[in-house]
Amino acid sequence: MADPQAATAREDGSAIVPLDERKLDPAVALAALDETAPREPHRLFALKHGDCFAVADSYGDIRGIGDGFFRDDTRVLSEFRLSLGGRSTSLLGASLSQDNVLFTANLTNLPIKSAGGRDIPQGGIHIERVRLIWQDRLFERITLSNYSQEHSTVLLSLRFAADFRDMFEVRGSTRVRRGTVHAAEMAENSVALRYEGLDKLVRNSVLTFSQKPDRLLENRADFYIAVTKRSRRTLYVEVGAALEDAVIRAGAVRAKPIALTALAAMIGGFFILDDPIFQGLAVSLIFGILVSTVLTLLVIPLLYYAWLARGNRARPT
Repeated sequence: MADPQAATAREDGSAIVPLDERKLDPAVALAALDETAPREPHRLFALKHGDCFAVADSYGDIRGIGDGFFRDDTRVLSEFRLSLGGRSTSLLGASLSQDNVLFTANLTNLPIKSAGGRDIPQGGIHIERVRLIWQDRLFERITLSNYSQEHSTVLLSLRFAADFRDMFEVRGSTRVRRGTVHAAEMAENSVALRYEGLDKLVRNSVLTFSQKPDRLLENRADFYIAVTKRSRRTLYVEVGAALEDAVIRAGAVRAKPIALTALAAMIGGFFILDDPIFQGLAVSLIFGILVSTVLTLLVIPLLYYAWLARGNRARPT
């Protein structure tokens, strides 16, 4: 019996090569593209809130080529890439919410091996990246869903870097001199990247993870995540300024409206100081508002900072 896959000859002597139907399968074709072709983003997505904005590709990755996370026109995150099992992921789709607040990327794994050495076929693990910017901080939720019939422990890696270049440098300008990049400071579940500019101002970017990485380096965090069959696991990432800078910035933002409101109420109290009946109420109102304003803007933020700083020092590194 003739082999149906064997080439047959035409009357003119040319060969007829059989068609491999697997090549017509879109999943196989897309997998081949992910294996061989260089990854180029279909488009870039931007999120903005206040003086911060982030630009990333369809995968949710920041590659440092004109993209990044910017705060006050300085790029405080120049690389932020996700890989699964030591390989890049395959793109399923990406979108922005209608109100331009949330960015969502849906990805799946390429053929990888689990931590135990078992083969995981393409499409067995679904990765969802949801990102937003709020109050000068970038928040991301990474969800792994296991759609296979096997329990899997997979290696999820996040590569990161911060070059602290301003908008002009990112767009191609060059500077003769730059400031000093300090060594990364690693804690139990966070890493701080710091840069001292020529203006002697220290700029920083702190990445904090919701769970302790199994391996934390100055430019990479590795997590071995066990995902049972038909279940999901979630990892949260937060990128922002250091604690002391965040407290100072929050106080500066809140100071003006609080001070103006307090001043208006105190001025109103002065108009009833001459009234013999309400004089005591006016004095209590004026000094009560003054003390509460000082507590709100100075004392409470300092106590909050001291409490958090003490908690951070108590954690093992």
